[in-house]
Amino acid sequence: SFWDLRIPDTATTASVIGFVFIGYGINRYGLFTISPEKAAENILATMSDLMVLTSEFGQIMRVNASAEKVTGYDEDELIGKDIRMLAADDSESSLQADEVFAELRKSGSVNDFEAYVCMRDGGKLAVSVSCTMIYDTLGIPIGILWIGRDISRRKVLEDELNRTRNQLRDMV
Repeated sequence: SFWDLRIPDTATTASVIGFVFIGYGINRYGLFTISPEKAAENILATMSDLMVLTSEFGQIMRVNASAEKVTGYDEDELIGKDIRMLAADDSESSLQADEVFAELRKSGSVNDFEAYVCMRDGGKLAVSVSCTMIYDTLGIPIGILWIGRDISRRKVLEDELNRTRNQLRDMV
């Protein structure tokens, strides 16, 4: 009779086939994997420090959102420009930039030097800058990574401390 027909259980077979397709998709398209490229993009997007990537000669190739926010410039306005355009307009800054490039070529990195970043509105921001040369697989310099941390609050506190110290010295 019709009701006596045996129908095979296909749930297990369908599940196995589904899992195979899911496994293939994960493997083929790298789903649920962390690649260096994905990690780097997320870091750049979320870091609060200013980040500028330049050629080995200082031509801006990339900036992060924090650099855009702090300087007031859009990334499109900065790409192709020289990193020195972000340095405050004084002879000390330009001299310092030349010294930084010389040290980068010599040692590959420069850590924690103070500089002032020019903002679009004409203001200046005190930053602590660290930079490192980026090399290709053959060891040839291909770029420089610049990281700047806002130290304006620290500079204000240092100025207050110096004023207080001078006032105390004058009292004695």
